[in-house]
Amino acid sequence: MQKTKAQLYEEWKRKRDQERAEKLSREQQFEPLPEPPPLPPHLEEQRQRNRAKYPEIAAFVDEVRKVFPDAQVISIRPVAGNETRGCLDPDSVLVPASPSLDAEDEPDDPQ
Repeated sequence: MQKTKAQLYEEWKRKRDQERAEKLSREQQFEPLPEPPPLPPHLEEQRQRNRAKYPEIAAFVDEVRKVFPDAQVISIRPVAGNETRGCLDPDSVLVPASPSLDAEDEPDDPQ
């Protein structure tokens, strides 16, 4: 029995899609990153002291490195309350709430 054009086309599509999936699978296989070279003893000691002194920052950096293995900490500095900037808008300044801001507004004119 002779195959119809539609059947031949469907077979061709299935084969093409399977080859594409195999190619993507091969391309998406990542090689593990090589271990970074060991730090000099004085830097390793400083690193350990920093991790012990600031465990919450160390945990945050570890989480970031799970997603971005090449991430490097450039600097971390404390920021005072009124200097804290919003994450979404670097130009916005977050101001802590104060009692004067909590005062009731005047009622609107009932017109």
